[in-house]
Amino acid sequence: MSETPARSPLWLRFAAIGAGIVTLFWLPIEDTQINIVTLLALFIAAFGAAHTAYKRRAPKFHGVPRAALIGLLAGASATLIALLLIALKTGLHSHGAPDFTLTQITTLIQRTPYFAIGGLLVALGCAVWMYNRDNR
Repeated sequence: MSETPARSPLWLRFAAIGAGIVTLFWLPIEDTQINIVTLLALFIAAFGAAHTAYKRRAPKFHGVPRAALIGLLAGASATLIALLLIALKTGLHSHGAPDFTLTQITTLIQRTPYFAIGGLLVALGCAVWMYNRDNR
């Protein structure tokens, strides 16, 4: 028999709903700062990683490597999420000139390795903390 995956905790579901609401409020605002879209993309990637970690419970000896992979991919996907948010905002506003300059977009793309390493380190820290908490 197959085991049913664990449900995401309530706080994670409310956090994802909150991120969606913040995104909907951010879209119509005339804002050209890349920091806000980057922060929003990092939160969305973190929620996706936490949801994936809860849905795919691994045996204890696979927990840390799997968490490292999930964190690495979530950090790297933050750039893609930010680019999608930028494209969505630019498409909805229908300006003659885009909201974000090419310099801002290339700066965001150049930050991808830092996001990936940050996601890896945060995921490793959480996995080691959970491993030590469970083995007391």
